[in-house]
Amino acid sequence: MKRLHQSRREEILDHALDVIQEVGLGNLTMQKIADQVGFTQPALFKHFASKEELVLGLMDRLEELLLLPIEEIAADKSRPPIERIEAILRHHMDLIEERNSLPILLLAEASASESKPLLKKMREIHGRYLLTLERLSRRLPAVNDGRRRPKHDCVAMLLMGIPSAFAIRNRLRPKPDTKDRILKNLIPFVLETLCEDWSER
Repeated sequence: MKRLHQSRREEILDHALDVIQEVGLGNLTMQKIADQVGFTQPALFKHFASKEELVLGLMDRLEELLLLPIEEIAADKSRPPIERIEAILRHHMDLIEERNSLPILLLAEASASESKPLLKKMREIHGRYLLTLERLSRRLPAVNDGRRRPKHDCVAMLLMGIPSAFAIRNRLRPKPDTKDRILKNLIPFVLETLCEDWSER
């Protein structure tokens, strides 16, 4: 019974994500979600006591869809760090494409919220993602000139910026080949540049 209840919550959250894609987090209402799911509002409140609780559930759902697979990829020591970074960025971009840029929309809109629990959860997800990339960047092949190479936290921000930029482009000016070009050209170029021997420059 508990699993059925959990599945229904996940179903509601997925419908809520669909609503946010259409109207944005600021215009999300329990009535719109109820309409999307085919519930009455009182039935919806049996699963989520308030809109804030539902939005926190959305952040948990984002964590499941985005962050947990990323951390699993990062932990796979059978693959070189550079391959794990590529796989993480690919997963993030696949999710962006599948969900019409929703991860960045949800994080951006949540960052403007005045809800302390929501901001706390968002910071946790963002921080864990950056830390995962930072730890992998420390395992990239060493370069001789440490003064020229960006600090690992800056490398993490740079890497996280690639799918974020793709999400914005995908939302505002979608082009069918953008993801392919990023995966085949931009990401290899950035990673190769980070691993170059900068002392020869």
